[in-house]
Amino acid sequence: MLRNISIVLIISIALLSVSGCFDDNQLPVASFTIFPENVTSNSTIYLNSTSFDADGNIENVTWYCNDEIISEQSNITYFIEENGSYTFTLIVEDNEGLTDSFEKSIVLGSADSLKEYFIGSWEWSGNNQTGLWIFYQNNSLKSTFQGIGGASVTYWWHFEVNSSSEICFDQPSDPKLRSGCYDFEFTDNYTTLLVTSEGNTAEWHKIR
Repeated sequence: MLRNISIVLIISIALLSVSGCFDDNQLPVASFTIFPENVTSNSTIYLNSTSFDADGNIENVTWYCNDEIISEQSNITYFIEENGSYTFTLIVEDNEGLTDSFEKSIVLGSADSLKEYFIGSWEWSGNNQTGLWIFYQNNSLKSTFQGIGGASVTYWWHFEVNSSSEICFDQPSDPKLRSGCYDFEFTDNYTTLLVTSEGNTAEWHKIR
């Protein structure tokens, strides 16, 4: 009799454990894209939710801009009138009432405000070379190139961010180098930098 009771208890505990696994609800994952990330004042941006819930549905979404609610739709447009810093936050809630949040920031306006996103180290690779750029607060730039043979060359430049989409390099340490201005665009929340010259685009990645 005792043996039978023990077996029943073991089976009951096992069923409760399995049942508990099925009751565990996974958190939803909040995420979104901003297009374009480089804009000027009086511009419209597109905020598209890419959120998901692995074991249920996203029931509610709430968008904030600088802590103010701006929409409860999944995909929205937002018109920016003035220069400044804008932090967009998306909060999602699943069918079990669990929530998650995600945020991105963009800066519009003065060259000085955009300059802050350049400061630091960036690397790239291509054409059998690797490169490292280090931007400093005093508007100096150190560039290092390393080729196939392993030899590296370092140059110094002066740089200026002229607008929300143009950066210029001049005063190179080697007078044989050519000064110039280039179109740029930040992506991936300012961790990837696209620099375009004469139709060719180089992709730089921030490392620190």
